[in-house]
Amino acid sequence: MINKKALILDIIVLLGLSFILSYFDIRVCPFFSLLHIPCPGCGLTRSIISFVKLDIINSLKYNILGIPFVIFSFIYTLAFLFKKDTLIDEFLEKNKKIIIILCIILFVIVEILNINNPLLY
Repeated sequence: MINKKALILDIIVLLGLSFILSYFDIRVCPFFSLLHIPCPGCGLTRSIISFVKLDIINSLKYNILGIPFVIFSFIYTLAFLFKKDTLIDEFLEKNKKIIIILCIILFVIVEILNINNPLLY
């Protein structure tokens, strides 16, 4: 069983670290370091920051996954706070194969977009 409180704390720490690195324009990406092409997650922090500032156009330019990530995180956080997160967990478990296939397709699309994105590197 996953300790959800520890998981949420880990996510908060990682997000905080990524925002700090983004603020100082420091990019640490093992995928880019090894392959010299942006990964599907490149630009995600800047996309989230732009979305929070309501700059939707730049958010989409940095990474199209930023907006869905913020929306899903917000919904899951609300579900966790109201003790309804098991509903989301059950849905994800029930539809695991479909979700995995959709995520792979989405990551391939985002990778193709990121390779041609001059804002990333």
